[in-house]
Amino acid sequence: MLRDIFGLTIPFHRQTAIPGKLAGVLLVTRNITDCYTLLHTPAGCAYHRKVLAFNPSVIIDRVFCTNLTESDAVLGGEQKLTESLIELWRRYRPGMIVVATGCTPDIIGDDVGRCVEDARNSGVKCPIAVVTEVRGMPSPAGSNATLIAMIRDVVDKNVDKIERSVNLFALPIHESRPNFRELELIVREAGAVVNRTYLHNNTTDDIRAMGKAELMVVDYELLWTLTAREELKMEVLPLQRFSIGSVSNLFELSRYGIKGTLRLLIEIGRSLGLEGEFESVAKRSLSEISDQVEKLRAKATSLNIALPVQVLMHDAAWSAVEDLGLRCTLLIAWTRGLGGLSEEDLKRLNELSVKTIAEVQGQEPELLENPSVEEVIRKVKEHRIDAVICGYRDNPVHYLRHGINAIYMPLINFRFGPGFYTALNTYRKLLRLIERGATEPSLMSLVEYNDDFRIDLPTYWSKMCRYFNDVYHVRE
Repeated sequence: MLRDIFGLTIPFHRQTAIPGKLAGVLLVTRNITDCYTLLHTPAGCAYHRKVLAFNPSVIIDRVFCTNLTESDAVLGGEQKLTESLIELWRRYRPGMIVVATGCTPDIIGDDVGRCVEDARNSGVKCPIAVVTEVRGMPSPAGSNATLIAMIRDVVDKNVDKIERSVNLFALPIHESRPNFRELELIVREAGAVVNRTYLHNNTTDDIRAMGKAELMVVDYELLWTLTAREELKMEVLPLQRFSIGSVSNLFELSRYGIKGTLRLLIEIGRSLGLEGEFESVAKRSLSEISDQVEKLRAKATSLNIALPVQVLMHDAAWSAVEDLGLRCTLLIAWTRGLGGLSEEDLKRLNELSVKTIAEVQGQEPELLENPSVEEVIRKVKEHRIDAVICGYRDNPVHYLRHGINAIYMPLINFRFGPGFYTALNTYRKLLRLIERGATEPSLMSLVEYNDDFRIDLPTYWSKMCRYFNDVYHVRE
């Protein structure tokens, strides 16, 4: 009755790439080496989750399903779930099991809690975390729900706190996560304790021990971090903040790059009662790299770039403006089709972006909002820009086909994170790309990109996005 979906070899369905609830669950569980995931779904639904929707190159193992059928949709699948939990325990002895329900049991109302209780009464000894309904939960819903379930059902809460200890946590979306190795060394040098680093090659014991730390540094402030703050009685310090309402300069939100790392270390030290120690270590680290920073600054100040307006300040090009004096005379705001922000928020974000750069370089950049490709090209030539920095909502192919240097920053930002040497290495790579000039147009230049809704996508897919966006925002 237990179906191992890892061994199946059938063609992928287009639903494979949708980062929904089950994909979010597996994004978490695949990084816990002794965690086995049981999908309470039909075999077809479960199979398509063996590929990580956030990164289709990743094949996931330790994933099983209850193989629900049409009969189970009518009569209920509780017996199958109970038997599958028992069989999974007897066959593999996992450190923990995460049960995630699909659409069918969510609709028919299988009592998953009773199934878990029956399995425990039948000898299943490991912790079992359950992820069911996620409606109304912010994205990534599956990951939020899984981490909340683990905090409630797996993490040991009646433990003594380790004095002056910190957890370092990053969710590896797209297989990217901040590089915490340098930050770990600095934290220990300042006299604090790194309890655990998450989420990569962890174990159930690591998850159990999460509550021992006094402070948790996380990549994003999400719903699960609020649960951690409340139930584990620990302070949470996010590297990324989504709110711009209380800041006067966007760099105040940055915890990446050289000055961003300095801000982060001072905050960690303040939270752990070691502010003086952290500040001392930070200043010593800055003095060690000062010569290298000046060499990079000498290059950067002679270069001119076009930047995209960013909601989150974890972009190496933006940080280089603050740290190295890299010049920016053109800002591009892509707001069309961008949900989640009101017109007022978008207006304030644009104004803050212009103000932030002006304060650093003493000159306001020109702002373009949802420009045509032709308009950007004209302004790039007018401002004599060395490279157009492209984010998620722009496409470097548009510029490369016209002989203009363009850099797709997400590929660089994937390994960008807190740390002084981490910043230096990233800046070296970025400056080399800016200095190289335009490259030969790629084969992607032959693809049609004529629709203006999502210029980062080919015409066909842009029109599909436009269609679903229009349907989603229909108001009765």
